[in-house]
Amino acid sequence: MNWEEGDTFVADDLSTTEAIRQLFDLYADDVYRIARFTLGCHEDAKDAVQEIFLRVVKSYDGFRREANAKTWLLRIARNYLTDIIRKRQTERNYLKDYQPPYLGDETNSAEIAIELEQALLQLKHNYRTVFVLRHVQHLTTDEIANVLGWSNARVRTTLHRAILQLRSLLDESDTEVGDRR
Repeated sequence: MNWEEGDTFVADDLSTTEAIRQLFDLYADDVYRIARFTLGCHEDAKDAVQEIFLRVVKSYDGFRREANAKTWLLRIARNYLTDIIRKRQTERNYLKDYQPPYLGDETNSAEIAIELEQALLQLKHNYRTVFVLRHVQHLTTDEIANVLGWSNARVRTTLHRAILQLRSLLDESDTEVGDRR
């Protein structure tokens, strides 16, 4: 179905699938634009549109037909995008002082890479897995959660604990090296 500027959503006599398809056809571009300007990235905006419309599908039965469909949809979009911004801010605050020692960084000496690898091997399996997925494979928190089947909160908590333990292990290693000198 082709929609023209000014067309409005009419849910009367439509199945849920048809109504959601109509909402998508009418407003997906609007949702994308909001997401693009909010998140600042084309790929993130595309992902956000998908997630927002999944939320529309899940909550469509609760949609009161007397409300304006576009404002209802944009409220879902705003709430989702606000959650994303909060998560990003939390992650930035969480890791702001941490500079990950990438194993593939050529500026690091072989000695540092070996020391890091030994420290990683001392971490609990879950800590090591999350750390490697985030800082060696460069996956996002969402991607790690999908890979491991965990919640984002569990990934962030495990990563935080891994970093703390890794810092402790590396500090101990530095102290031992200093004692030997």
